[in-house]
Amino acid sequence: MRKVLAILGFWLVGCSGPNKLPDSDKPVFEALEKKELEIRVHATGKILPWLSVEVKCKASGQVISIPHQESSLVKQGDLLLELDPVEEKRRLQSAEVNLKISQNRALQARISKEVFQREVELRTIEAQSNLRYARSKFEDLTRNEKRIQDLISKNLSTPQDLETATTQRLLSQSDMEKAELRLEDLRLDLKRLESKTLEVEIAQRDVELKEVALELASQALADTRVFATMDGVVTALKIQVGQIISSGISNVGGGTTILTLADTNRLMVRAMVDESDIGRVRVGQRVSFSVDSFLFRRFEGRVIRVAAMGETIQNVVLFQVDVEITDADKKLLKPEMSASIEIEVESPGKVLCLPFQAIYEDRGRPWVMAKQGDSEPKKTFVRLGMDDGQCFSVLDGLDSASRVQVSSITLDEQWEKRGRASIRL
Repeated sequence: MRKVLAILGFWLVGCSGPNKLPDSDKPVFEALEKKELEIRVHATGKILPWLSVEVKCKASGQVISIPHQESSLVKQGDLLLELDPVEEKRRLQSAEVNLKISQNRALQARISKEVFQREVELRTIEAQSNLRYARSKFEDLTRNEKRIQDLISKNLSTPQDLETATTQRLLSQSDMEKAELRLEDLRLDLKRLESKTLEVEIAQRDVELKEVALELASQALADTRVFATMDGVVTALKIQVGQIISSGISNVGGGTTILTLADTNRLMVRAMVDESDIGRVRVGQRVSFSVDSFLFRRFEGRVIRVAAMGETIQNVVLFQVDVEITDADKKLLKPEMSASIEIEVESPGKVLCLPFQAIYEDRGRPWVMAKQGDSEPKKTFVRLGMDDGQCFSVLDGLDSASRVQVSSITLDEQWEKRGRASIRL
């Protein structure tokens, strides 16, 4: 990767001093020219599928069938795995039996409640009728006793008749009190009826629990078969027939990975861009890249994501950039291929260009030896903009009439002699 700001041929402040130029037998001055910078950010990356899914099984058990192998094309809904379903079938049968028993108990409780309710209703009607009869008889005998008392006062009846009437009234009063007690007992039966209603409710809740258990058992049986949730290619197969796998849901370790399914209809390049270049990268920029399998062929893409946070890898800060491959021949590419990418940065137009070999550094500030016409050269501080790997655009300090001193030393020689330097633009 080209590190534009890191390999500039600058004198280190401690070696050359702020005003001392590198030795040169014959200073060479060049005029500045205006041109359009072809600015590109270079990086390396890897081709990846747009979507890659690790498939796991919700159930645990022994594998009895794997219809697809690595590199197989699968369609959504295709069977990927089947486990031995014997235990799950037994649990399903047990759940069905338990549900039937619970349903019968709920029916029995409901019938028992209905019968008891009807009995209470009938006994209540009978008790109320008996109570009305007992009260009516008691009232008649009370009036009869009073008439006999009146007749005795007129010597029209005997004390024996009064005694008989009183005895009959007392017996009728006892019958009336018994009828009232029977009616009171029926009120207790109404409480028992409420208890029967609760028993029916409990039995119905038990049925619902058994229905849930049946659904879970049915789902557990269905989970012994794993189907593809999308179209794709099996990029990795992690198990074999006969192997016992663990559930991806109940297992603490996350369960056994069955295979990896990738959607290869859409591909992307995941590249790592140096922090010195990441400021130029934007979503939507065009990208061209090459792979080792097709050395003389360039593929097209566009930037779709720029990471907000960098990663430090071997003491270098890199930012992840995702590039969607839009090339018409993208089917030639395969996941995990290495790619060398060039991101096309928007050109600032025609600008005044300053060669790298003309730039020196003084406490982090760039400067050049410049002159106008036949005047004496002098140290001139400049403000620089974008670069294309060969020269910088000049923002301030020089104009098109300026001529700058250019070193004849090569960039590689500058690197060996002067070391790594940085510059603040």
